[in-house]
Amino acid sequence: MKKVSRILAFLFLCIFLFSAVIQLQVLADVGNHNSYSRSSGSSTRSSSSHSYSSSGGSGGGLGVFTIPVIIIVIIVVVASKNKNGGGASVGSAVESFTAPAPIDMTQSIEAQIREKDPDFSSQKFLSWSEEVFMTLQDAWTKRDWKIIRPFECEALFNKHSRQLDEYIRNNTINVVERICINKSMLTNYSLDNQYEYLTVYLKARMNDYIIDADTKQVVQGDKNREFYTNYNLKFMRSIGVVTTVNSGKSTTNCPNCGAPTQITSAGECEYCNSVITTGQHDWVLCDLDSAE
Repeated sequence: MKKVSRILAFLFLCIFLFSAVIQLQVLADVGNHNSYSRSSGSSTRSSSSHSYSSSGGSGGGLGVFTIPVIIIVIIVVVASKNKNGGGASVGSAVESFTAPAPIDMTQSIEAQIREKDPDFSSQKFLSWSEEVFMTLQDAWTKRDWKIIRPFECEALFNKHSRQLDEYIRNNTINVVERICINKSMLTNYSLDNQYEYLTVYLKARMNDYIIDADTKQVVQGDKNREFYTNYNLKFMRSIGVVTTVNSGKSTTNCPNCGAPTQITSAGECEYCNSVITTGQHDWVLCDLDSAE
């Protein structure tokens, strides 16, 4: 009976802990998925496998049937450790389910791309991807998504625009500021019949809250609260495109006619009508989501 009582007590404790974890699960910036219900202070933001390319404002969480399964697994793990004399604590049992950080594949991916694109530099590409990320956050706060038009493929641009329109309709501003990128690395490279894809894993810290557009008063969140979030930024370009002097770094000039870049809502150069945001000339962002 004592053993059963201990297991039941542990079960209730697990339910409590996982309920707390679910409350903390939020999706990060560039989309209206944030949760600002906690008090001020630093926190680590994690998410389920929702993509930022999805529209709408609903967040994600663990399913009702997933929680009991996880709890049972935890009980089995803890019981096994106790049997072996491990005496594992609740904290260590929960930590065992933390998703590991992805493997840094920067060097091997660079070598693979350089076989077909000798001028490709992972260092320059990562630096540029960080600039893209910062530009995304700046455009989101300014509620002016056309700033990001040269960096996103059409489908992702349209979906992000619709998400931002929701804030404009509600007369609110999602302020993202004091951004610090702690680390970035290449984690995946793949190809299909038309495009090649490159994924950047990025760790960032930022302040994130919502204000009224007129009064500038905070309506959700805390301007002094920091979020620590990991992101996957997926870029694509057409197969056969290679790195040039300005490739991956500049959108100042149209790669087709050389004119100063003035992008229309269709992603075209206003001088020569060349579509420059499809990946035909250089890398463009095709997906963005938060990583575990």
